[in-house]
Amino acid sequence: MLKSILSLFTDEIADATPAIDRVQAASAALLVEAAMTDGRFAPSERAMITRILCEHHGLDEQAADALIDETLANSHDVASFHQMTHIIKQSMDHAERVKLIEHLWQVADADGDLHDFEHSLIRRVAGLLYVDDRTRASARNKNG
Repeated sequence: MLKSILSLFTDEIADATPAIDRVQAASAALLVEAAMTDGRFAPSERAMITRILCEHHGLDEQAADALIDETLANSHDVASFHQMTHIIKQSMDHAERVKLIEHLWQVADADGDLHDFEHSLIRRVAGLLYVDDRTRASARNKNG
C-alpha cells in the first residue's frame, strides 16, 4: 500500500505518486524523528503521532500505523531534514507549517519529558520551514 519512505524523498519519484502521499510521508518522518530524538519511542508518542496523522492528514488508524511502522523500519535510511522540509514547503502554506511545528511539540511533550535534543530538532525544523522563533515559541505555548 505505501511505498518505501526513502523512495518518496529521492529524485526518482514517479509522477503518479500523489503529492499528498509525499506530504504525509514527510510529516510522519519528522514526527517520528521528534519522538525518537531522545533515544526512546514511548507508546504515548506513537499514540500522539497516530492521532495527528488521522486528524490532520486524513489517514485512518490502520494507514497511520502502517506509515509509522514503515517510517520506523526505514529510519536509518530516512532522507535529510532538508529533503523532508522541502516537500512540506512546496505543499503546505505558512499556517499549515506552523501547525506541523505545533504537532512536533505535541509529540515531543507526549512522554512528559521534553529533552534538549527534541527542542533542538524542532528549532532546526522550524528554521527549515521558515517558521520564525517567535511563532515557534507560540506554537510550543499552545501545547502547554
